[in-house]
Amino acid sequence: MSAAQTLEQARYRFRSQLAQPVYRSGYTLVLNSMVTAVVGVGFWLLAARRYSPAVVGRNSAALSAMMLLAGIAQLNLMSSLLRFVPGAGRGARRMVARSYVVAATLSAVAAVGFLTGLHLWAPALTPLLRTPATAISFVVATAGCSVLVLQTSAFVAVGRAGTATLANQAFNVLKVLLLFGFAAWLPESGVYFSWVTAGTLVVVVGAWVLFAKATHTFSDEPSNIPALSDFARFAAPDYLASLSWIAATTVVPILVLNLTGAAHAAVFALLWSVCLVLYGVPEAFGQALVAHTSREPARLDERHGQLVRSSLALLTPAVAVLVLGAPILLHPFGPWYASQGTGTLRLLALSALPGTVVTLTVSHARVRRHMVTVTSTLGGLCVLALGLTLLLVPSMGIVGAALAWLVSQTVVAALIGVERASRRIIRSPRGPVPAAVRAQALSTAGAAGWHLDRRLPTASDTAVLLVSKEPQAEHQAEHQAEHQAGVLKVASTPQGIAALAREREVLSRLASEDRLGAWRQMLPAVLDSFETPGALALLTSRIDGRDGRSALAQHGDALAAAAAIKPLHSLESAQFPVDEQLLSRWVGDPVARLRATVSSSRRLVADTGRLESLLGRQLSERTLTLGWVHGDFHAGNLLLDGRGAVCGVLDPGQAQERDLPVLDLAHLLLTLPGCDGRRPIGARVAARLGSGPGWSEDEMQFLSLAPGGGELPGPVLLLLSWLRHVDTNLVKSDRYRSNVIWLRRNVIPVLRKVPDE
Repeated sequence: MSAAQTLEQARYRFRSQLAQPVYRSGYTLVLNSMVTAVVGVGFWLLAARRYSPAVVGRNSAALSAMMLLAGIAQLNLMSSLLRFVPGAGRGARRMVARSYVVAATLSAVAAVGFLTGLHLWAPALTPLLRTPATAISFVVATAGCSVLVLQTSAFVAVGRAGTATLANQAFNVLKVLLLFGFAAWLPESGVYFSWVTAGTLVVVVGAWVLFAKATHTFSDEPSNIPALSDFARFAAPDYLASLSWIAATTVVPILVLNLTGAAHAAVFALLWSVCLVLYGVPEAFGQALVAHTSREPARLDERHGQLVRSSLALLTPAVAVLVLGAPILLHPFGPWYASQGTGTLRLLALSALPGTVVTLTVSHARVRRHMVTVTSTLGGLCVLALGLTLLLVPSMGIVGAALAWLVSQTVVAALIGVERASRRIIRSPRGPVPAAVRAQALSTAGAAGWHLDRRLPTASDTAVLLVSKEPQAEHQAEHQAEHQAGVLKVASTPQGIAALAREREVLSRLASEDRLGAWRQMLPAVLDSFETPGALALLTSRIDGRDGRSALAQHGDALAAAAAIKPLHSLESAQFPVDEQLLSRWVGDPVARLRATVSSSRRLVADTGRLESLLGRQLSERTLTLGWVHGDFHAGNLLLDGRGAVCGVLDPGQAQERDLPVLDLAHLLLTLPGCDGRRPIGARVAARLGSGPGWSEDEMQFLSLAPGGGELPGPVLLLLSWLRHVDTNLVKSDRYRSNVIWLRRNVIPVLRKVPDE
């Protein structure tokens, strides 16, 4: 491929990205960060030229204190606005207004408290904030600072990232212009007041634009403000995480001021502002990811990966320039800044690369509402950064603070990489299906007018391809102009082919089952299936709806799921005695496959024997209610409509009759993200086995919604559900059987907890 062709392909990919709101908003916000970088450097260059280093140091520390207080008091409502305003409908304006009032009030109170004890926690700021005028301005500015932060998120949330960019650049330009005017009038506080005055003007004008113009976008949609409990489950842990980030980014300059002095703090403040601008690139993409992917969680992994790559592509050249050209770039600021800041600038610039992984991982977790990941990631970063700063700065000076930040970001990013690698060993966008087989299947489907939209990650031996088909011209006149959407699944391994054949059989059988009535509309319809050399392809319809993982977090949220699957559970539901055939299907065969998987460990083989004996004794000679089951019932296989009702049930390839319907609800509970955080299912089940019944009272009531839901003891149901989950994966793909990490996370913890009786 020639260089011209490569460039043309890159341009095409970039234009395709810009056609999607998430990438367009991301690049708009990144452009905002880039312009802010240039203006910010110019601001501090002018400050360094017109004010002494000591004055710059005190003013920058005061601004850091102001942002710290505003960040603490605004409860991190910026993330909540990004997460919930896109779906709030006409309630968006009310939600934003309430957030503004809460943030401004709490920030003002925090500022008063800070000034009251100023001589205790920041005595170096006393010369700047001792007069009544500066004290009052500090309170008002802190309240305005919290609103200014929320304003950017609010504009992004309502789809006006461009307006947010204009507001931020107006702030940047104003503070530079005011810096000129205040240099002679306010020689000791001009830097501080130029910042404060510009921010106040932008907040006032921005609030008018937001409430008078921008929120009208949602005026035609029904109000959908989240319940307070739902909001709190997201906001409370996210606030704790934000405190960690705020502390890590605003306390460091204050520590440097107190540990080194005002002149050195001035150098660090300048370089720190450059570091924060670099961090603004992944933060901008992260804001776009949260705002635009909350309604499409199925595309989260794809967009997250693309945004990480885009961030690194933009940052790597900038970091290289800063590292290689640090002495030259600092020369215009004067010999003091150049001599003291070269090494610090290099280390801070390098920290932006691992920081990209950390920032976008947190945004990814916010969309999923995996708040344990958010709090642990940012909390760990804060502890490392502040601890190392206190340890290194006294002996190394300001370069110690930069080294502390680089080491902290690198360690956290490395831990994220290890955790993600352990999951990606199993999860793949293609599965083990060769590219030639996928291409052949797409070619066959393409002959009927289908073309590829995108690939989905899969943990089975099946490639999952989203395809679409434009309507034929003769049908457009019949008001069928909307294109068709389908799912093309391709398998080439024996396990994958058998699973696809089974899914085709189940879908066809249930589609012809009149007793299910309208419920059949929630299942994908088989459109076609065809064989290619050594492979099988199945084409089904694609159902529109939100991924259930975006709404189902606790067992209370899953009541709609239990009601949605009930028609299938009730089909041919009846009581049957547990005979040898059922015992073999539920226990004997799965345990045999599990025993073969752990055969290298005598202890684990013995544990499988105890498991088989326990379940055999508990199930034999019982009479249980059996019926149809889905077989892989979890939130990711459910689609929800705009009202939160289940409108689609996906992947019924494991469905079968004369099985335990309660296993579907048990599996759903064990895989809900909000019940046990992001721990693997093995850790969840092992913890429950040590807690007596294994299920809470509310969960037992939920399980009783299934036919025969209360017929099995809690621990038996827990182990049986776990065994079904593990066996399904072992049958699904050989990749599980050979994956040591998966076994250690999902199998071994439970086997070691199997009770003797």
